[in-house]
Amino acid sequence: MTDHSTVWPAPLQADPDEEHGRGLAIVAAYTDRWGVDPAPEGKTVWFICTEREPS
Repeated sequence: MTDHSTVWPAPLQADPDEEHGRGLAIVAAYTDRWGVDPAPEGKTVWFICTEREPS
């Protein structure tokens, strides 16, 4: 995902009743790796998922 904001994402500790702050925790839980790269006008957040055998 690329956006025009120059603010880098940072994982947050969200309280159970908070409406925001879980996005990167979810990304980290479901991916093998993720990161942020600068874009000409903003940033690109990327992630890598490896296919796994069903359990």
